[in-house]
Amino acid sequence: MFTKTHTTLLTSLIAMMLFAFIGTANVQSVTEHNARNNRNDACEIWEDEESYFEVCEDEDGYYEYYEDDFGWYEYEEDANGNVLYEEEGSWDDEGDWDDEDFYFDDEDYDPNDDGGYIDADDDFAAEQNYDDSDLANNSLGKSEATPGAQPWMVAQVDANESNAYYGQGCGGSLIAPQWVLTAAHCLEDTSANEIDYVIGRHMLSSNEGERIGAAQIILHPGYAQTDGEDHDIALVKLERPATAGTPIALVTDATTHLDNPGVIARVTGWGQMGENDERYPDALFGVDIPLVSQATCKAQLGDDAIQAGEICAGAPEGGKDSCYGDSGGPLTVSDEKGGQALAGVVSWGDECGAANSSGVYTRVTEYNDWIAQNMR
Repeated sequence: MFTKTHTTLLTSLIAMMLFAFIGTANVQSVTEHNARNNRNDACEIWEDEESYFEVCEDEDGYYEYYEDDFGWYEYEEDANGNVLYEEEGSWDDEGDWDDEDFYFDDEDYDPNDDGGYIDADDDFAAEQNYDDSDLANNSLGKSEATPGAQPWMVAQVDANESNAYYGQGCGGSLIAPQWVLTAAHCLEDTSANEIDYVIGRHMLSSNEGERIGAAQIILHPGYAQTDGEDHDIALVKLERPATAGTPIALVTDATTHLDNPGVIARVTGWGQMGENDERYPDALFGVDIPLVSQATCKAQLGDDAIQAGEICAGAPEGGKDSCYGDSGGPLTVSDEKGGQALAGVVSWGDECGAANSSGVYTRVTEYNDWIAQNMR
């Protein structure tokens, strides 16, 4: 079983560099990057015959550099978290620099590059220009959502990461101006001062909408009692009421027919594009998925795996699902007035998009009373 959460993108990137790019020959000499790094007194260096990794951090900002047999990666930001420089490349046969997939330089952004950033001297509100155009080709049936069509959608981000794209780890739903509903596993061992919620934003890297800190985290008490196997739901009270988003109504006991098996639901988020596709979009993506019965879900995942407080969604042939990084986000269904109602919270699954392996969501109707009691 896995939960559909992911660590922040920058942490994942460092981990991939450390473990995925180890070769067999000696590393190329470290030269060019030192001219840009002016924080040598605040650096830690890990070096062996196959790789070199350097991290520098002080009151002026943050810098990292990595290289191995295959190539190199360099990143720098100022004290406010604004990206000053980001670049990666591979070595040619002679061991010289051979730039490819150029991401950032402190010169004017070149739209002919494969994605990238604008001039670092411009107002950072203009933000990064991430290229999501190729993400339409993915194994989960996801496509970019219509901007503004899910005004209840929020992103949970690391409070210490100024760029929400790098800090996003989970999703959530605005269910009242000052309340977010999400998954309990998104908030394990987390204090309110460690997270913010981004509301009214389509592109994570932009400054649209608003970003509000968490004031209080309320995990369902049954979550800890079952060691995280059940009651995967939590409430977060924001430091102030949100004005950029629109809360979504919950499916209730009176409208339980809205989440009957066969109903087409919609899940949205900024999560991974496939089980083995570790691309994370800047834009909000979504996919329409049919709900399945408890009996079908138990047959797929095991009788003991599915509880009354869970609802499942997935296509028998696979290829429609949420994934890592979508955790806590909304599973919505159409209501009788042409709008949307919240039926579920992204929780867990066996494998993103696998055939005969539905995704599992916390069923909102089972927790309406708990939600109402704790929002008083």
